[in-house]
Amino acid sequence: MEVKTLFSIPIYENTCDDDLEDLEKECIRRSTLDSGRVVSNSGGWQSNNIPPNDYFFSEFILEIEEQANNFAEELGIYQKGKITNLWININGHKDFNRRHTHGNSLISGVFYVKVPDESSKIRFYHPSYQLIDRDWNVKLKYNQYTSGRWDIPPKKGRLLLFPSWLEHEVCPNLSQEKRISISFNLDGENY
Repeated sequence: MEVKTLFSIPIYENTCDDDLEDLEKECIRRSTLDSGRVVSNSGGWQSNNIPPNDYFFSEFILEIEEQANNFAEELGIYQKGKITNLWININGHKDFNRRHTHGNSLISGVFYVKVPDESSKIRFYHPSYQLIDRDWNVKLKYNQYTSGRWDIPPKKGRLLLFPSWLEHEVCPNLSQEKRISISFNLDGENY
């Protein structure tokens, strides 16, 4: 007997061990200068798009693009990705982000700058999660085959990259401290 996996949903994860104090301070500083916007966020603060040529974020953007392009190539996506938009998220107590996708992009991601205890996890939804929940509403051992959703806890310095079409949400922050992350989208051009 053999179990084959027909469809897979890739998530790329890497951890940065660098000191993030300057990045955290810059995110907080920008939150005092920009009234922000509401997109998927319920509460909290989300910056307006930061231009890809922003001086402070230039090295950060180059590093993300390099990792995202390696991820895309590993998947068989033969396009070189460039960050098209990048924004800061600061979620306080009970703030969250509603379920959404990032349309018209190849790869999306999040980088965790500050993660207090009890911070909100990111939850990914299988494209067929409603059918899985409906038809497999039985006692299951939850694994990569039977789960309609998958949670990944935040961790300071963690980078997650995922297909932009993958539906996801950020659960309510249960910490009294603010959680800071940077999200972004990459679009591609042919090699």
